[in-house]
Amino acid sequence: MSKTVQGRFRRPHPVHDGSGQSRPGHDGSGRSRPGHTVQGRLRWSRPGHAGSGRFRRGRSGSDRPPAQSREGGWVTAELAIGLLGLALTVYLLGGLFVAVMTQIRCVDAAAELARQGARGDQAAVARVTDQLPSGAVVAIDRQGDLVVARVEIRLAPWGSWFDPIRLTAEAETLREGGLG
Repeated sequence: MSKTVQGRFRRPHPVHDGSGQSRPGHDGSGRSRPGHTVQGRLRWSRPGHAGSGRFRRGRSGSDRPPAQSREGGWVTAELAIGLLGLALTVYLLGGLFVAVMTQIRCVDAAAELARQGARGDQAAVARVTDQLPSGAVVAIDRQGDLVVARVEIRLAPWGSWFDPIRLTAEAETLREGGLG
């Protein structure tokens, strides 16, 4: 007893094999048509129906899908390795971005500290120091007419996978009123 298939598949015309008997469900090529159950063979379920996209057992078939080529699993393995490589690259580039942005912050802070130190504004120096990332070491030295500000920080943008990197920025300016 076969089920009637509705939808995009039409029931094929019966094929006569010369014996006066017709074989429903075949198109003459020796293969069953999609959507028709042939005893002992698997059929592909139609999209939009229960079990869509999976092999279903025919009346007396097995649960095994049809034989696949030997290279069928390589695509999955290559895709998994490619995605892993992509994720690692994004992770490393993200850490590099964090390191570059922190270096820019240190350079800006060193320039601002040198300017405020040259003016003698200790409140502004404290304000800039508070805006630096935690763990930053600030040193302001006066060497004659020059004020030198140095900012140093140890940063671990990749966590414990790699050793921390040391970022340093230094700026110098003339002390205001030092020439006159």
